Amino acid sequence: METNIAPGLRFSILDREFKKKPEERANLMGLTAVQLRVLGELSRLESMGACEINQKDLEKALAVTYPTMTEIFNKICEGIPEEDIQTFLKTSEKMLENIEK
Repeated sequence: METNIAPGLRFSILDREFKKKPEERANLMGLTAVQLRVLGELSRLESMGACEINQKDLEKALAVTYPTMTEIFNKICEGIPEEDIQTFLKTSEKMLENIEK
């Protein structure tokens, strides 16, 4: 039996299937796929040796606007406990002090 599915519908089904795996992996970490992409891009830029990464760099790499990226950052921060943020900030300050010496 032959089925006639419109090409657009076929691509839509395939697209959904390809997006499932990253979405499932992100959900296991308590993130959305978009948040995982942002963190992945941040990690990629760091591994390339970027000394400073600005929000503008991430916006350009992911082709999103300033308000969109700000909202993504806010959502990521909502999921991180305050203690972890404070620990990160203290560690960052110590690293900066060591660099300045």
